[in-house]
Amino acid sequence: MTVPLPLGWMLSNRAAEAIQLELYDEKLATGGQRVRIVDEFGKAVTSNTEVRAAIIAAVRGEAD
Repeated sequence: MTVPLPLGWMLSNRAAEAIQLELYDEKLATGGQRVRIVDEFGKAVTSNTEVRAAIIAAVRGEAD
């Protein structure tokens, strides 16, 4: 099924890739590999993965 883009706009490939990376709390490292976004102590600085999982669970009726 093809869904038309609203208002005649679309994201560039780079913008779409950046959004996809953020969705999984990742960034592109040197050499192009995907790595988790962490601070200097190795602690995750974003929580998109956990929030996404909670939203999916809620939609499926699996939330507490």
